[in-house]
Amino acid sequence: MGESERLEKSDPVKREALRLGFHGVGVATAGPSAHADRYLEWLQLGRNASMDYMARNVANRIDPRETLDGARSVIVVTLPYDDSPPFPDPGDRNRGRISRYARGRDYHRVMAPMLKKLREFIDCGGKWRSWYSVDTSPILERDWAETSGVGWIGKNGLVIDPEIGSWFFLGTVVTNRGFAADEPAADHCGSCRRCVDACPTGAIVEERTIDARRCISYLTIEHRGEFPSEPSVSLNNWLFGCDICQEVCPWNTRSSRRQPEIHPDFQPRPLQDHLESLLTISEEDYLESFSSTAITRTGRSGISRNARRLIEEAQGSPSSQWLASGPRSSWIRSAGLIYGSLTLLALILITLRGGTVELEALAGTDPGVAAGAGIIAAASLLILVGLAGSLEALRQLETMIEGVIGRISHGEALALAAMSAVGEEFFFRGALQPFLGLTLTSVLFACCHLAPRGANRWTWPILALPAGFVFGWLQLTTGGLVAPVVAHFLFNWVQLTRLATRSRG
Repeated sequence: MGESERLEKSDPVKREALRLGFHGVGVATAGPSAHADRYLEWLQLGRNASMDYMARNVANRIDPRETLDGARSVIVVTLPYDDSPPFPDPGDRNRGRISRYARGRDYHRVMAPMLKKLREFIDCGGKWRSWYSVDTSPILERDWAETSGVGWIGKNGLVIDPEIGSWFFLGTVVTNRGFAADEPAADHCGSCRRCVDACPTGAIVEERTIDARRCISYLTIEHRGEFPSEPSVSLNNWLFGCDICQEVCPWNTRSSRRQPEIHPDFQPRPLQDHLESLLTISEEDYLESFSSTAITRTGRSGISRNARRLIEEAQGSPSSQWLASGPRSSWIRSAGLIYGSLTLLALILITLRGGTVELEALAGTDPGVAAGAGIIAAASLLILVGLAGSLEALRQLETMIEGVIGRISHGEALALAAMSAVGEEFFFRGALQPFLGLTLTSVLFACCHLAPRGANRWTWPILALPAGFVFGWLQLTTGGLVAPVVAHFLFNWVQLTRLATRSRG
């Protein structure tokens, strides 16, 4: 075996990393990232929100060998930051809270010179080739942190070191120099769901998966432009970033947790957090307060926008009352509005066509028999779906639906199933089918279930098409809407209840 193929001991590199000031260091063998499939699904479901750059250079992100030809090892280092409670107190609505990681010097500026020195040590004067990254290059740092044994990826998506918790930054060096790899970190989250349950916006839609569209950190840092006029997420007094999912983690709060040494540049500095002052802060004052911190990423306009939103929430404006209700009530409210409007439109169309809306005609000749037919039809559809449940397309469809509605309670599953069944059946089978016929109505019903994005966006319409024919046939044979409404409701209710049960572990 030649020198270029031999695996070296990693001890010298680890000693150098610690000498440079890093807290932890681990080594992994370069190759495809351990959770590349999770990342690709995250992109497919649009959970990267407006962060389009996350969808670029995907091949490089999931395999560092695409960036460095012949890469053999990935070295991961950690550097802790101050974890003392942020000011102000959560009850002080005149000032906004700033995430702990942003209260010191910008970590990019601190870690990049350290990583450069580590890379130079590894390269041995040009004998080897390497590149380093501190959240600046296409590489899935958290995957490599877990694979290298630095820590495991917690249910909040952050890497947890069993000794010091999750209050640290990650850096990586990819090299064509081969080192003996460390054992991957074991998962110690167990059945704990504190971070999932504590997230006020429901952004942790699955264990270890974050929907950026709901994440306070994304909204206050990465989101550009104004917030939507009727957003479904409250900022919960966070001006920049959010630490809630870390604050509740037992690995960050246990008494035996080791307190690491903090780099001097990460000591908290006085920052302008008074909301009224931030509304009209000048560029000069903005730079004086926030220069050389990570807060400059959002810009002066972004920090003023965040301050304005926090003031609105504190004042209890109509929009902030909507915000405070949280994501669940917002989409329940939206669903009620959509399906209520659909039902009203159906009744208007029925009235325009026939002159009056007669409940007996809508119910059919024998509601009891019709309800029984609906139950049998729903059971048949559920059996068919159960038989096809192993198909990858169906699993991805379930994931997509979870991404849309997030964590859902059993009561919410019942409400959504009822609203969708009544609204859709009144509109499609009650108003459209007598005019357009069974086939065209079923096709339109299927097309309305087209997913907004993704390679499997037609999976839902393909499943909805036969269901539409079944619901339409029930309307024709029973002469009313009881049977299709019952069948539609039971089918949706069972499926949504499954998601509700699964989301609660």
